Amino acid sequence: MKRLIFGLFLLGYVAGGATLSVPFELGKSARAWSFLGADLALPDSLGNPGALGFIPAWEISSTYASPFGIAEAWALSFLGPNFFGEATLVDAGEIGPALGFRVLAGQAGFGIKLSNLGFGTCARLLWSIQPKAGLGWAWDLGFLSDGAVRIGILAEAVLSQPPSPQDRWPTTISLGLSLPFEFAGFSAVVAAAVRDVPVLPTWAVAAEIRVSPFTLVFSFGSRGLGLGGGLNFSWFRLEWAFTLSPDLPLSFRVSFGLTWF
Repeated sequence: MKRLIFGLFLLGYVAGGATLSVPFELGKSARAWSFLGADLALPDSLGNPGALGFIPAWEISSTYASPFGIAEAWALSFLGPNFFGEATLVDAGEIGPALGFRVLAGQAGFGIKLSNLGFGTCARLLWSIQPKAGLGWAWDLGFLSDGAVRIGILAEAVLSQPPSPQDRWPTTISLGLSLPFEFAGFSAVVAAAVRDVPVLPTWAVAAEIRVSPFTLVFSFGSRGLGLGGGLNFSWFRLEWAFTLSPDLPLSFRVSFGLTWF
């Protein structure tokens, strides 16, 4: 029954037109997932390709997730100054009689930094295996302003080609804000975002606290509640996240990363 509910959830995204963003969302890192989408205006997050010009180091990371306790997702990411690439597999197995959900997703992005402004672009590729086979792509644009108040803007699927003529991959606009704080011995950031306007608008508010080497994230929004944390060292990071949605089971994920300069 749970698999069928998850299948209906995924197929609901298909019918709603947000089809091709689902695998990329499910493959997000633990830290990004714990923000519930409120990470658009963070210069150290991949939620916005406009942040790529602010990335100072090279990193390779891996994420395992059990979205809603039913499907499984694996992601492998490579990140560096001005560039990132990611591959994701989402597999829900058989969610009903002769019905399954299995996709491969890949994306690559490039960004530049001009003073405190960041501009980036991202190309996404989706290979749908089930419930119907097809290959689609989309092109996104991102902007980030890093100041006392950070502003992030993301335009997704500015140009796109869905995997099949029956699918839709419409253009959406998202806006995020964040406020960084520095204190003696720790730092914090408060972030908020409105996403996916006008297709399936959602909102989220999050707060992250860092006391080296520990990180803790709290979030809430239209998608539910999020809780995440991590250990961050100069060369290694371990992150985890739990999210609870009103109509879906608990979702869990864990990410590992190796960093070098």
